[in-house]
Amino acid sequence: MSVQGTRIKDRESLFFGLAELYLGDSESNEASNTAVLGEDDYFSCMAEISFNISKKFSKRYDVQNGVKILENIFLISSNFEVEASFVELTEKNLSLALGGDGTETNILDNLIKAPTALRAEIIFSYPNGTNTLTLILPKVNVITNSVGFDFLPEEAMQVPLKLAPLKCTHSSWSSNPLGKIIFA
Repeated sequence: MSVQGTRIKDRESLFFGLAELYLGDSESNEASNTAVLGEDDYFSCMAEISFNISKKFSKRYDVQNGVKILENIFLISSNFEVEASFVELTEKNLSLALGGDGTETNILDNLIKAPTALRAEIIFSYPNGTNTLTLILPKVNVITNSVGFDFLPEEAMQVPLKLAPLKCTHSSWSSNPLGKIIFA
């Protein structure tokens, strides 16, 4: 009998590398539930990205013969956010990171404005050069609470960004109001 390590069933499912983020107008693109944003909407190549999903549950118990038995579990609330840091610092990118629409001439004006509703498309390319994972969020707000970045000469700057998906009310998203993930 030989000793075997863990087997990887599908090596093409391993992901290493960066993701491309596209941020564009939500209202004019909300009817499409496929990736539609182009080069003009390119935001940045991501240095780090994470999906943060949290759920809160309530439990209902029944008591039979003095024994407490779990009867049901109810979802009370759920939350989904995408956290990222980007390395390409431009006026447009910093404007979007501060909650603007990328067109302001003075990006510090974004500090006192409500965030702009945007469409986000995040495309991960797998090492085989063929497979992709595309996350489409038809309506998001950039809600970065604190933006801090250092100008260090020996490494690329990483500016934080947080995307909060909003419910899309367009009929084409009725079954997926927050968005969807497409594996291709």
